[in-house]
Amino acid sequence: ATLSVIAAGVYGVNLYQRLYQGEETTPMPDIRASELLVLIPIVLGILWFGINPNPQLESIEMQAQQAALFSTEPLGVEISGVGSFEAGGVQ
Repeated sequence: ATLSVIAAGVYGVNLYQRLYQGEETTPMPDIRASELLVLIPIVLGILWFGINPNPQLESIEMQAQQAALFSTEPLGVEISGVGSFEAGGVQ
């Protein structure tokens, strides 16, 4: 089933290209040198974060704990004309 979905996608892309873009007259390079210079650091960073995620995870651990603690505290919000609204209901 997976191969059928992939084959249908490839067929659809090829059909779209032939119908709406016409035949290829001049070949274009896949990637230029300037694009490659931008792409290499991005790919290296992604690979590095995938191989060694601990420094990044440690740097966000405190903020994640604070966010989790804040999300479990009840809020006391005053709405004018209605009364106080708390997490348990309207008083």
